[in-house]
Amino acid sequence: MIIYDLECDASHRFEGWFKNASDYENQLATKLLTCPICHSEQVKKLPSATHINKNRTQAAPSQRTLPKEIVELQKLQQYVENNFDNVGTQFAEEVKKIHYGEAEDRNIYGTATINEVVELKDEGIEALPIPLLKDKKELN
Repeated sequence: MIIYDLECDASHRFEGWFKNASDYENQLATKLLTCPICHSEQVKKLPSATHINKNRTQAAPSQRTLPKEIVELQKLQQYVENNFDNVGTQFAEEVKKIHYGEAEDRNIYGTATINEVVELKDEGIEALPIPLLKDKKELN
């Protein structure tokens, strides 16, 4: 997972979480990456400092604490899992049905390809991507 500091052409600053560097490039090229404040598609990466661990002895995995961003993502993921219907790979199809009144209006989550998300955006349907985290034990 890569976290970039981003800025839109209106000087709004925000973070972006990406699977890898090419994921950032793909989202930028397909205009999936927009400012969460003004929805501008003119987004750029800002220079950011890297984390340097000066302490050569690291704590054992069981003694490390997770960064607050990961903890918050875990809470969000748990909330979504507890309060939304998982429609799996049928997400794009199901969200269209809901949008056009062909299915019950409800909170759903699932997975979609980049092409499906672009198609949803073209139809005026906003979908919020959320990084999928592994179980807490797998993160340590």
